[in-house]
Amino acid sequence: MRLAKVILVFSILVIIMQMPVSAAVSIGSAWHLSDGNTFNTLNINFDLTERWMIQSSYDWEADNLSAGVIYKTKTSSKIQPYVGIGVRDILENSTEELSLSERAEVIAGLRLDLGAKTRAGVSLSIEGKVVPSALFSSSKPDSLDPSISFSLNYRLPRSSGNSTR
Repeated sequence: MRLAKVILVFSILVIIMQMPVSAAVSIGSAWHLSDGNTFNTLNINFDLTERWMIQSSYDWEADNLSAGVIYKTKTSSKIQPYVGIGVRDILENSTEELSLSERAEVIAGLRLDLGAKTRAGVSLSIEGKVVPSALFSSSKPDSLDPSISFSLNYRLPRSSGNSTR
């Protein structure tokens, strides 16, 4: 299983290197309030456009890979609220056999750019995730519990293309 994780991370890194110059990539680590107060999640986010982002996170303690599509409701300031939909436990390791619709989650968050530039540098995200199908179910796995997380990310600077300064 460790080999599969290494191959997955390596594949993601290869995809990152092939992204167009217009896509910004941010890499970070998240701290979940309910998980014993440790940084245990790796985040990789792709800002595809000004408003759309693909988000992935891997919790190595729970062996849980999640992904989502995010829409930023405000893009012109250092504070960017966002909403999205995603899927928990893509690898299906930490949950019972649940359908994709039973693992679908709603994501809401706020990203604060801490650097001088809004297109590169350090950012802090506060995010909540909830699986609607598991809200009122008494037999749901723990991995589908609602979560609140704080994430510290570094957004890699975009290539300036054919700049001639």
